[in-house]
Amino acid sequence: MIVRIESEGNRLPENENKKDSVSALCRAHLARQYSISVAKKFNLPAFETIVKNLNLRLVSKEELKGRLDAVAGEYRTKNVFMPISPVSPPQPEDVPYLMKKLGVASDEKIKAIDCKKVAGIEIGKILETMSFTHYWMARIHPFREGNGRDARETNALLSIRTGLPIIIIGPVDRDEYIKTLNTIHFYTYLNDKLEADLKPLTLFLGRRMLRSFPNSNLSKPQMVQREKLISYISKLDSDIK
Repeated sequence: MIVRIESEGNRLPENENKKDSVSALCRAHLARQYSISVAKKFNLPAFETIVKNLNLRLVSKEELKGRLDAVAGEYRTKNVFMPISPVSPPQPEDVPYLMKKLGVASDEKIKAIDCKKVAGIEIGKILETMSFTHYWMARIHPFREGNGRDARETNALLSIRTGLPIIIIGPVDRDEYIKTLNTIHFYTYLNDKLEADLKPLTLFLGRRMLRSFPNSNLSKPQMVQREKLISYISKLDSDIK
């Protein structure tokens, strides 16, 4: 299987150079290889195990330089600030509890997906699971660095497991991506039930998935997947309006 590795998910320092770019792509490749190996397993590891392993591969020592308390693959122990978000992440002492809640809920949602039905009725369930894990990873912000990359790679793992196209969120999508997350942030109170109206993010991810389908020479399963996805996006768009 050929899997694309995109660099847009890797947030590099402002003084980005060729060495930084190569390092970021290498880390993205390591994370993708982990996703591929895990996606092939009959039973996936626990969600918390997956996100910690991805963060360990995605975040470099240079990104954490000078932060003696920060360790890649381990939950943060300090408060963090998200300048482009209208909300603040939870206190570090609340992160393990919230991530345990997220892990249990995500494991249940993932187990409920029947991969054999991916060409049919399961596409909506898959996208809803993706938006659930993606949003709450962004909201809880469990790691010092790499939370967005981790959330996107977790979505990629689910795409690989279910045979759907990998969602690419590139620079051209950045403004809409941030606006979508912030809209949900504005109407969502952080709670241990992890309740939120995630339709806007589900729609955003669905449209990016549709864009990732080949323009031509689709296989029969891909044609069925694409038609089901188009139908789901249309219904979701109508529900939101």
